[in-house]
Amino acid sequence: MNGQVKEFIDKYPNEIIDMYNKLRGLIFDSVSCEPEEKMWAKLPSYY
Repeated sequence: MNGQVKEFIDKYPNEIIDMYNKLRGLIFDSVSCEPEEKMWAKLPSYY
């Protein structure tokens, strides 16, 4: 996980972190190549 994204996500309660990790897993599982993960407008984004 990108360091900036990890810092941003770690500020939330464990329930939110778990939901984010599930969503992140779905994103990575749904594409054929590894997406680039970075912060954009204070939101985790995938390209």
